[in-house]
Amino acid sequence: MPEGLDLVEIGWNIGKDCVELLEILYGTKQAARQYWKKFYEHHENRRFQDNTHTHACVWMRFDSRGIVIFCVYVDDCFITGEREAINGALSDTEKHFETRRMGGISEYIGCTLKEQSDGSIIMLQPDLIKGLFKEFEDDVKPLRDVEIPMGQGIQRHQETEEVLSKTNWSKYRSGTGWFLYLIKHPRPDLSNTTRE
Repeated sequence: MPEGLDLVEIGWNIGKDCVELLEILYGTKQAARQYWKKFYEHHENRRFQDNTHTHACVWMRFDSRGIVIFCVYVDDCFITGEREAINGALSDTEKHFETRRMGGISEYIGCTLKEQSDGSIIMLQPDLIKGLFKEFEDDVKPLRDVEIPMGQGIQRHQETEEVLSKTNWSKYRSGTGWFLYLIKHPRPDLSNTTRE
């Protein structure tokens, strides 16, 4: 039985009866999905437009107060736009969701945000890239540079290749995972040299 459930009904049979959760609890697998459904409906009902290219992680609204943009990743949001439009959107959102106003933003979901002199913002992941270099620098430093994924004229001979040790196999898999993350999120330009 879930902790905190009182067996108040007479005749409760723990072997046959079950419990239906009427509210999704924070931390369950479905919590993020239920939050997302509610967030989606809320913003759709308030004339926000989702960016279909980002699978609704960027929501925008243009009205008489100006533009406001919500950037959403699971339940982490940041808001940008014109001050009056931001204040209006936040006031409405706070009526339906628990929020925290954090002020200016310099980091978001593992990315560093840097405001440029022209007012634009660039997103970087220097810690991820530095970590990748630190982890694999000694392994790749002695390799020669090539402009294509595999140097011309190189042929693999599986019969004569040395089998990777368990440590090297684990390290190879780890590096592959880092690159796949980079390809799918911040660095899709790497996809040509690190195909899945």
